[in-house]
Amino acid sequence: MAAWLLRYERFIELVLLIGLLLFARRAWLAWQDLQRATFRLEEEHARQRLQQSVIGMLLSAALMLALFTAAALGWSTPAAATPAAATPAAATPGGPTATPTPLTEALEAAESQCDPQQVNITAPADGATVQGEVDIRGTATAPNFGFYKVEFAPVDQPLFLTIEVGRTPKQDDVLVQQWDTTLLPPGAYWLQLVVVDNAGNALPPCRVQVDVQPAE
Repeated sequence: MAAWLLRYERFIELVLLIGLLLFARRAWLAWQDLQRATFRLEEEHARQRLQQSVIGMLLSAALMLALFTAAALGWSTPAAATPAAATPAAATPGGPTATPTPLTEALEAAESQCDPQQVNITAPADGATVQGEVDIRGTATAPNFGFYKVEFAPVDQPLFLTIEVGRTPKQDDVLVQQWDTTLLPPGAYWLQLVVVDNAGNALPPCRVQVDVQPAE
């Protein structure tokens, strides 16, 4: 169900937006009729249409908010490998002891799952420094291809946010055009590519780490 919703996310958003605009227009017309009403029956009819339109606007807005919130929380992101228990890190001389989080360990282990033939990010390269607007290139294809999505997350946080969803397979091509990194605080980030087939099955994701720097 989640994969289906993600696949048609843009279409659902468009339908909800159109519905919101139609209800808003109907509410405006009903309000005008209410102001011009001279008989009680006309006034009641206009008031009833206004109430129905306002309820429709609220429902459309609530559904749009729920969809945006679900997408932002990454509800459709395929789960990574089950995080193993964190192992104690060696103490750094002259500094505090750093303990890797299970998320970081799982993501680092998953980097080797990039497949040049099906799921791969070729640019920016792993460990690259990026700034300004950046094209993300790679390969996203699979038997019975459904869609792909490119996501990002700070290296120390488990929340992946979607940059773009594509419905066309890519072979060493642009996956995301002009990703605007100026909107992000400088620091280290994961870039993740996920490919899903028509049955909703996700291939192992491909991840690279980039260092976002302020634009000059």
